[in-house]
Amino acid sequence: MTRGYDDSFFRLGAIGAALYLGAQLFQAVAFWWLPVATAPGEAIALRQLPLDQIRNLVVLLGFVPLLVAYTAAALTGARRFTGSAILAITFTSLFVALEIGYRSIDLFGVSLQWASEYTASPDAAARAAVIDRIHHWEQIVVAWYFGLLLTHGAASICLAWVVRRSDAPATAVVSLLFALNALRILARMLEMHAGVHGLAPLNAVAYFPMVVVLYGTLTYWLLKQRGSADQAPVLPGTRPA
Repeated sequence: MTRGYDDSFFRLGAIGAALYLGAQLFQAVAFWWLPVATAPGEAIALRQLPLDQIRNLVVLLGFVPLLVAYTAAALTGARRFTGSAILAITFTSLFVALEIGYRSIDLFGVSLQWASEYTASPDAAARAAVIDRIHHWEQIVVAWYFGLLLTHGAASICLAWVVRRSDAPATAVVSLLFALNALRILARMLEMHAGVHGLAPLNAVAYFPMVVVLYGTLTYWLLKQRGSADQAPVLPGTRPA
């Protein structure tokens, strides 16, 4: 693995973090423009709006560059913390797979098919059946989110450990942000799966600022890794150039 290859990959990781941040910013703007649904029928109508479908697709695709960004971050400490780097990449891959799987079903199955069935059906019973189907899907999503959040939290913990370097203040900031992200995810899990609903306001307020600070900082930090990061690959049996 040459230094030039590493430099290119870190730049690619920075681009990945920036693209993911851009997808999240687009979603925030879309949520600001989209109406708020207060009834099941309104929620289904909302799913059929082009802006909501584009939002869902943009966020779905945004998880692919996030995988690149997290992998690049893990590689910065691959030589010193090889096991943790491998775990970080593994947990990130599982998290991204769960996100893409859930969002693909939600967009292409629920929004594009079930919502269309609801609109096209003149029969009240058929419409009620679609509403019931979507309700069951949303319950499945809550359970799905347990594994999704667990893998993202585990990846964040591993990355907080992998990227730490006591002699680099900027790196210490990135490590701290990953640790804070893991705490934010834990709070979300307690709210969703342990019934600690008092955390809901805190989780709602903390999400977007955490996304902006973490991925904005990660973008800058990965750009600065050229020529200064671990040059050893994660794969056993290989050697840096």
